[in-house]
Amino acid sequence: MFLVHKNDFDLVLTDLGMSGSQLAKKIKQIDPDMPVGLITGWTVPTTKEKMKEQGVDFILSKPFDYTKVLREVNAVLFESKRREPSPPKNKQRLVLGVSTG
Repeated sequence: MFLVHKNDFDLVLTDLGMSGSQLAKKIKQIDPDMPVGLITGWTVPTTKEKMKEQGVDFILSKPFDYTKVLREVNAVLFESKRREPSPPKNKQRLVLGVSTG
């Protein structure tokens, strides 16, 4: 879905526990300029540092308030609009699956 409609997204926000780190890494391989945020209940600093190294732009720790979410999202979107785009990479296929139980 992301590959087909990547120009329709301004930002990706996902949960770390739902393979969010793998999703973030794949998205950054396809579009390094796409802002990616993770939501997590984990408080281990090494996990957060590892996610930053994989290209995650921001991490929201649970529980969070919506004011903080809006502040982080607005800051990342503002910064992404100011950056010069990265050179295009070869297109890759990204397939997402959903499990209902």
